[in-house]
Amino acid sequence: MAVGIAEFELKKYRFPNSALRHLMIKIYSIRLIFRRLLLFLEPKPILTSRDINITLTKNLEAGAAKFSSQGWVFLEDIFPDDVHKIIVQEWPSFYHFHPVRNILKSYDSHFISPDQTSKKYPIIEEIKQYLSSDEFSQRLNGFAPSSANGRKIKNVGFSRAGYKSSCVNHLDSVSTSKLNKNESINFIFFVKGTGGSRSGGTCIYHDKNGEILFEPTNTTNSCLIYRSDNLYHGFPPMNFGKFRWMISGHAQVPSN
Repeated sequence: MAVGIAEFELKKYRFPNSALRHLMIKIYSIRLIFRRLLLFLEPKPILTSRDINITLTKNLEAGAAKFSSQGWVFLEDIFPDDVHKIIVQEWPSFYHFHPVRNILKSYDSHFISPDQTSKKYPIIEEIKQYLSSDEFSQRLNGFAPSSANGRKIKNVGFSRAGYKSSCVNHLDSVSTSKLNKNESINFIFFVKGTGGSRSGGTCIYHDKNGEILFEPTNTTNSCLIYRSDNLYHGFPPMNFGKFRWMISGHAQVPSN
């Protein structure tokens, strides 16, 4: 849930501003029916024969010092080449995703039929299992040492974005959590994208007033990691011809 949004930012998203996105949200139900039909008609994909172990490169640990000093870090070549190749090959088509339905986060996200998508594209479940594993939790504790051991990514999100997609500059609701103060971390894995400015790379902002501190321009096999309890983030409307595929996860201390 987004909090801490400046009023002038909200005005940018009120109709008639972002008219195209408002229209797409208005016809969400029609678009969903169309995508369900395509999903039903989709033939069984031909998957690459493989024996692969999902992991991240040592670039994660190499970014630990920078993350410790500034609260965020951008890493390239985050997945080993063979892993990244499979993720791209098995990335689901657009009709597996819910069409845009939130003007403040106007991109396709969450699978329409998670079980069906995971069965057709095993890499989806393999990524989720790795990012929620004890192995990754241990690497996370080494990357960002904390007195609160056991931080885990409970939910892993998959999304796709294109022309005019955007995410309002905001703080995450965890910013109000006493339990996760100084503990919660967001992982944004950019799977594939056109790259460049305004290409859907999650930006780090100085504050709610909108000045960009950092914008990723490499949106292929890269990762932005940042503290989600006190850093403003989002991305401006994407330029024509741009696209990006993304995996996201939020690591925090379990509430029970």
